[in-house]
Amino acid sequence: MEGGGEGETSFELLLQEVYVVAACFNVTCCAYPFIGIYRLKGKNKSLYPYYDVLKFSYFCMSFWLAYGLGSGEIIPLVANVLGCTMSGFCLVTYAWVFKEYQSVLRHLIIGVAIFLTFQYLDLYYLIPLASIVTGRLYVYCWVDISYLRVSRNPDKIDLLDCSLNSLNTIGWFVYGLLEKDLFIFAAFFFGFSMYVQIFSFYVYYKYLGKTVTESKVDIINPRKDLQA
Repeated sequence: MEGGGEGETSFELLLQEVYVVAACFNVTCCAYPFIGIYRLKGKNKSLYPYYDVLKFSYFCMSFWLAYGLGSGEIIPLVANVLGCTMSGFCLVTYAWVFKEYQSVLRHLIIGVAIFLTFQYLDLYYLIPLASIVTGRLYVYCWVDISYLRVSRNPDKIDLLDCSLNSLNTIGWFVYGLLEKDLFIFAAFFFGFSMYVQIFSFYVYYKYLGKTVTESKVDIINPRKDLQA
């Protein structure tokens, strides 16, 4: 019995460690858009095509903040307070940089309303709901995927942002796997699969696409080097 107790304690510690690491990535991902927004100060807002992602990320974190409060545990509460705060901060930065005060204020209020509405919802229902919203958030990856497929130009893709978000999804679907929570696992595994597509298109058009094009030219005109 003692051995079993030690095993359970070790597993709980591992679960907490994975949660903390994943939460750190999550907070970083929530804060990272600030850099891209601030760099566009004084420029047209059309140069930043990710506002919908920004606001939906804030809505998503509002759901998880409700979970953090309802869980009664300090780590989820602190982690989600930080994540939600960073997402809200990026929205405020967007309002300041592009003078979009009314729309940002409206979305900030919606996020607060989400938190107030769902903070008392039983976790049995709240976790699936928050996971579904999270999965919906990762559908926005199609912005980058579609851009890559149409333009075939990977240079405008923020590789660091994609890498951080990819690590974030890995951390959370590992946590979902260890916790045996199908909803968390499925939501973040879906997110990871979307970033795999982004990386695949990025690598192809950055490195392999040119090689394939050059090879086709060589096949069409194998004697081009011999021509004057």
